[in-house]
Order: sequence, then C-alpha cells, then structure tokens
Amino acid sequence: MRSHPLPFVLLLASAAVAQCPYYAAGTISAGLSRFNGGEDARLVYVDCLQSIGVVKAKFGTTNGSTNLNGLPLKIAVLDDPTDDKNPADAVLVAQVTIPGGVTGGNTGQWQTYDLHALLGAVVPATGGMWVAVGVTYPSGTSPGPGSIEFFNNIAPGTQWLATDSGGVGVNYGSMSANSLVDIQTGPGFPPGSWVIQVESGAEYRSFGAGCLGSAGVPTLAGGALLPTIDGFGFMLFDATNLFGLADFMLLGFDQIAPPVDVGVIFGVPNTGCGLVVVPLLITPALPVVAGTSSFGFSIAADPALLAVSVIAQTASFDPAANAAGWTVSNGVRAVQGY
Repeated sequence: MRSHPLPFVLLLASAAVAQCPYYAAGTISAGLSRFNGGEDARLVYVDCLQSIGVVKAKFGTTNGSTNLNGLPLKIAVLDDPTDDKNPADAVLVAQVTIPGGVTGGNTGQWQTYDLHALLGAVVPATGGMWVAVGVTYPSGTSPGPGSIEFFNNIAPGTQWLATDSGGVGVNYGSMSANSLVDIQTGPGFPPGSWVIQVESGAEYRSFGAGCLGSAGVPTLAGGALLPTIDGFGFMLFDATNLFGLADFMLLGFDQIAPPVDVGVIFGVPNTGCGLVVVPLLITPALPVVAGTSSFGFSIAADPALLAVSVIAQTASFDPAANAAGWTVSNGVRAVQGY
C-alpha cells in the first residue's frame, strides 16, 4: 500500500454546497410583487433539526426601487403533523411580529431573527416543520419583498407561498384558509428557492459516513456539552475506532457536497473515504487510547456566534486501510446557539 503525509492544508478547489436546512445560498434572482398588495408568506420545510432557533431572510432585489423597510413582518413556525410537505394541515406552534418590520430591503444582506430572544426560547422541532416569513405590503410595491433564488432547485413540497384571501392577512392558525402554491410545481414559478435560511439552537448534527479502517469505521459524534453562546458553552467532539498511529481533527466552516474521495486527493483509485469539510484548522495529532479520543474548546459569550456552524471530521493515517493510506470519519456540524 502507498502511504502519504497529511497534505490536507493544500486543499481544496471543490465548492462547498450548503445542505439541509440551508435551502438558499443567498443569491437573489428576483423579487415577487402582488398587483393588489396584501400579505404573502414564504414557507420553507425543515425536517433535520432538533429545534428552530434562527431564521434568516433577504427582502427584495438589489436593484429594487421601492423602499421595503418598515413593512410589517411576521415569523411563524408550524408543525407538519403528517410530514407530507403540504402546509394545508400545518399546526401553528409559534408566531411573532418583528419589531420595526422589514430591514435590509433591496440590499441583498441577510437579516437575522433570533427566536430565542423574540419568543423567550427556541422552538422544539417535532419532525417536519414549516417556517414562514410573512410580509404585508401595499399595491404597486415592485419589486416586492419576496426574494427568490431561481438557480437553487429544491424538491417539490419544500418551498411554498401562502397568500391572504381578501386582504385580511395570512391566517397562520389555519393555513388551508389561504391561497397555497408549491413554487416548484405551481404556475408562474420556475424551480427555485426562497432566500431563507433556518437554523437550530445549540446542536450537534452528524452526517455522512466514515470508511473502514484497520480498527473499524472511524466515528465522530458531538460530546455531552452543547455549543452554547451563554458563557458556559463548550464545543466537544468524541471519536471512536481510530487507528492510533496519527489521527487528526479537521475543522472548518464549509461543508463539501458531494464529498471528495481521499483517493482523488492523493492521485490513487477511489477509496470510499469522503472528505466532507474544507479544513481551516488541522489539530496536532490526537491522543488516542483504545481507539478513542476527544477534542474540544470553550465558546465565547458572543451573540455574533449565533447560528455559526463548525464542521468537524477526523482523518487517520492507516497505511494498510487503502491505497491512499488514510481513513476518515463521518462529519459533524456543531451549531452555536442557545
């Protein structure tokens, strides 16, 4: 078998692609408007979070002429009791009117809404959930505040538009009372995504899979301490099935999707070991005892860290494992929050 020193610091040309629940990359293609005005709610379906803690949205287009700032704005979180990706039967869990209404209109800048601050707590997720961003605006508002990204195609059922009936406002308590359109299949909408992002409270989320090495499949998990930003947070990762010769933690902010095979990196045949993080930091060799190791650090009490994710993965020098001589674990996304 060929073995190689760790060259990950020389990577990567591959683009990082955001995954669930980051439906929108943030590039605004168009802004929606209604001839007669009224309230529209953009809904996104989220089924991969333990809680709903942060909502981000963009309003209008960067070349818009109408001032959108100050328009009435609501955020609502609803349960999808049948997980059928149809909001007609959605059950309202939480709703809040945003003080000051829309901000950042036509700037292309993300506007962040901290549900912990607005509601007093993050909203627990119970399977599939809907997050609605609703804006009320007068007739003739063009381009309107409903921003859409046409180049980010999403499966049918994950992005809907709810429009009020008779100008009375969107009924979040009974979504079937509104006009509902699936924007992937409905008339007048090319496939795309609302320019909305949803994040959890403090949480670890594992994704992907490790590859078989001499000590088994390396596995990474979040530790017992949550990555909170309340001054008591600690980001902790626990690894098992490490080979123990030279094992490293790779840390970064961007996820690679699809993963890059380690064989591609070393110029050998594919190994089935996929790199899932763009590493900004590679730790010194981890201390390994009986194939296990932990790595962690404290988190500052800084609101600017809210919803910031750190992506982690282990890499193990294992000359007998494959032609590249390296194995990797699954990835873990550690979300900083409350």
